[in-house]
Amino acid sequence: MTHLVQLDQNQIDAVDVRIEMDLRIGAAFTRLQSLYLQAVFPNVLGGYKLTYGPCQFPTLGFVVKRFLEIEHFVPQEFYRIDVKIKRDDISVDFNWQRHRLFDKMTCLVLFEECVEKCEATVTSVQGKPREKWKPLPLTTVEMQKLASTKLHLNSENVMKIAEDLYMRGFISYPRTETDSFPNEFDFNTPMQQQQQEPAWGAYATGLLNGGFRPPRKGKNNDQAHSPIYPTSSATGQNLNHNEQRVYELVTRHFLACISDNARGHETAVDIRIVREIFTATGLIVTERNYLEVYTYERWGTHELPNFVVGEVLVPTDLNMNESHTTAPNFLTEADLIDLMDKHGIGTDATTSTSRRCSSASTWSRTAISSCPRTSASPWLRATTPWNSPSPSQSPC
Repeated sequence: MTHLVQLDQNQIDAVDVRIEMDLRIGAAFTRLQSLYLQAVFPNVLGGYKLTYGPCQFPTLGFVVKRFLEIEHFVPQEFYRIDVKIKRDDISVDFNWQRHRLFDKMTCLVLFEECVEKCEATVTSVQGKPREKWKPLPLTTVEMQKLASTKLHLNSENVMKIAEDLYMRGFISYPRTETDSFPNEFDFNTPMQQQQQEPAWGAYATGLLNGGFRPPRKGKNNDQAHSPIYPTSSATGQNLNHNEQRVYELVTRHFLACISDNARGHETAVDIRIVREIFTATGLIVTERNYLEVYTYERWGTHELPNFVVGEVLVPTDLNMNESHTTAPNFLTEADLIDLMDKHGIGTDATTSTSRRCSSASTWSRTAISSCPRTSASPWLRATTPWNSPSPSQSPC
């Protein structure tokens, strides 16, 4: 209260204009497209309110674009050469450097050359240290994506749970775009609060006893709120199943972001059969570090037997295989949230409402294709038949 300043009237007016524009445009276009499309497709869209919003509409566009990519996709056959070598009871798959060829005859000629020679010469054995970076501090968008992919909770639900946990004092404010903690942030208090947790208390104690590492600095700062982190222990508290899962996600993420990176050693082996090069890669994880507590990521060991440059080996299997390209998958809710974030659609306060547009991704698999084919724009065939909010309820 000692540093109050005069409010910027221009910013106040800009917000007022944005609110009124969103309401007027949303109401006008909702009425226009509802009346028009219900008349054009009465059997499919009759009785449904087809809303328009500056966030909702472009997000739905991502869904329609992906649907059309899948609908118009034409598979292409391709061919590849696969090599397998077994040594020391370890079977190693070598990947063709060319990856694949779309011309069968060309691939067949190269394959026959390899079969005729049927000897593999080790041309390179290289080892190098690898490092898997710990996650950035947790933002709203990242929390929604993780909850969708790892916990299978939709973003709208996870935000309701996060807000309830915040109101009850378990986590910090859950609507933030900031992925960097301020330099003066007190990390000791939340670490100490987690020492009594059965699942990760020992890990938190290890951080307090010298395992702490400063978190990474992201590029986003909304100048209003810190990243999301636990503000008190939930041990013995009356949390339901999903509340416990979201709290655990926030806590494990926080402990991971103040841990050390995971480290390992990678080995790459190249072999040559006639003129074709094949590569195999192995990894030995030497220090799991943050992965000990961050159970949402995997970085497993895949050992290779010892190979020596210049040695000649006989492949266990040498095959020419045929396959075909596949269409992209339908967008998931996590995909939509990521696309909205990349294109600057919505804010941390509105992204969770993309669930309604995400529902179109599932619905489009069956319902879009049932709309009559017309000369209308593609989005006319993809307007969704859920019970959408009225313009006054529009989150955007």
